[in-house]
Amino acid sequence: MVRVFSYIIFIFNSIATLHWNDLTITKNSKNAFLLQPSTGSLPDGALLGIIGPSGSGKTTFLRTLSNNSYLSNSLRIGGSCSSFPAAGVAFLSQSDNFFDALTVGETVAVNAVLQDCEHVDTAELTNLLGMTKLEDRRVGKDLSGGERRRLSLLLAIMGPLELLLADEPTSGLDSSQSLNVVRLLKSVGRERQVPVVCTLHQPRQRIFDELDYVMVLASKGRCVYVGKADRAVAYFKSVGHRADPPNLPVAEFLIDLVSENQADADQGAQDELRIQELSRAWSMRKKNESGNENEIASALASHQQQARRRHPFRIFCCLVSRSWRQNLRETQVNVLRTISSGGLAYFFSILFKDSIGPPPRTKNDGKLNAESLADRTALLSYSVLTTAMMSLMKSLSLFGKERPVVERERKRDQYSGANYLLAKTCAELPLDCAFTALFSCVLLKKVNLNLSLVELTSGLIGVTTSAALMGFAVGSWFEADAAFAVGCPLLLVSMCVGIINPSGVVKNKNKNENDAASKRKGIIDVLKLCSPISWAVAGLVFAEFNDCEISRPSLRSLPRMGAFAAIRNGRQVLSALGIGEGQNFVASLKAMGAISFSHLAIAFLGLRSGRSSRISNTNKNNNNNIFL
Repeated sequence: MVRVFSYIIFIFNSIATLHWNDLTITKNSKNAFLLQPSTGSLPDGALLGIIGPSGSGKTTFLRTLSNNSYLSNSLRIGGSCSSFPAAGVAFLSQSDNFFDALTVGETVAVNAVLQDCEHVDTAELTNLLGMTKLEDRRVGKDLSGGERRRLSLLLAIMGPLELLLADEPTSGLDSSQSLNVVRLLKSVGRERQVPVVCTLHQPRQRIFDELDYVMVLASKGRCVYVGKADRAVAYFKSVGHRADPPNLPVAEFLIDLVSENQADADQGAQDELRIQELSRAWSMRKKNESGNENEIASALASHQQQARRRHPFRIFCCLVSRSWRQNLRETQVNVLRTISSGGLAYFFSILFKDSIGPPPRTKNDGKLNAESLADRTALLSYSVLTTAMMSLMKSLSLFGKERPVVERERKRDQYSGANYLLAKTCAELPLDCAFTALFSCVLLKKVNLNLSLVELTSGLIGVTTSAALMGFAVGSWFEADAAFAVGCPLLLVSMCVGIINPSGVVKNKNKNENDAASKRKGIIDVLKLCSPISWAVAGLVFAEFNDCEISRPSLRSLPRMGAFAAIRNGRQVLSALGIGEGQNFVASLKAMGAISFSHLAIAFLGLRSGRSSRISNTNKNNNNNIFL
């Protein structure tokens, strides 16, 4: 064991002792305690287990110990806590998130590049964790819960490690796997000489016996004990509480001490009095033992790790390669997207083929059929909407699935938001554009439109790119469900202001518009400028009708043609549709490009905001700030 971990001891010879002094967590809005004042320390190589009933603040406390805490900005932290470099803090969440299409070996190789630890002997590590035979298995469909948990731990310990945090690492595992995971955490801590902290939900006695230290939390974040695990029973005996029966497992005894009966009000009141007594007793004990805690915390907080070496281009290539593998191996999704793209184009051709008429410039003296003008406009609008919606939905879904992995990696300072966005753009957009090109080819093959394949494809690719980056922008600011709740209305607004009325635009000749109507028109005009759908429809319609001649309609069709009844050429069609002289195909492509870059900038700001936001600290004299 020692020989194996000697491969991964880095040159970061830092003090890793964990210490917290009068640490508190409150809600800013209600000023309610999630964690009441708690003081404790954990030496290098020791394993601390946090136990207590649900809602006692175990996970909240665990996350607070990390510099890059996962807590929200609505919480306020008081007291002091040891500070560790972001790259040195590994946090194992309750769920194991990976790129599911990658194999175990590929996942490990990517992580080695991102953490700049390719010199680590990963073969020895995978053998230690019992994963040697799993290297060629897909992470998503071929690994069990215990194997995924071991893979999470492997990724965490590959890089520089100064603090290892695990949130209920035994959840979802059977008793044997749970014990193995806890033993593995303990081994990692001892061999790497780093403190290990984990939360445990009703641990078995054999798991409790593996703990070096234990922290017992009661409801409302009240700490009643922090210390050696084998001395916990003796301490509670000294304050008047014995296990009943005497052979009751220690973990069960401790949890029973701090649990409240919610079904029986009288018993619940007695439980509350007992917990208050235990909390006061522990607080008095810690006050009597207080001494040089602030000096230790200050010394630890002042420690700084040497800067990590970064290889931005290698990391960029690694991220692009990972995304490409993920995309290309999702065979079912790609097949469905191919069928959807080609199938929708064929469906539109069935709807509009007869109404649009014969091919231009081959019959009817090269003139477009006047009766087909509205249908041509509608078909191009439907095409833009279809490609935009498919692209946005895919990017929102993608960001939602990848977000937990990206957050975990960026919490450890493995790459920047700009690097990730650039890699995702280079990996995702070519595939999106390929499906858009397929849609264009099928549509133009089946329907006799006037514009060229290059014009149709480039126009639809422009709106596809903008919609995909809109999904990136929304996904960077909001989590999965919230991203869909925001992204869909944004797309609908863009659609509403971007669609052109196929019957022509009715111009308001009333010059006495009131101020309210003028403001509404101004807002709509701004939304149109920001709508990639508006620019895409306008550009494709311009390419379809510009410099073309219109055949004279039959007298029978005049009543249903509306504004198109007296039109003789393409310029008049564009004017009737409200497309001004400044709008043309090239201008539309430029506008969609500018909108795409703005979406990319918003996405970058979203990732940067989530990375650098801070939690306020009630102790203004404490320079040991905790970062999200």
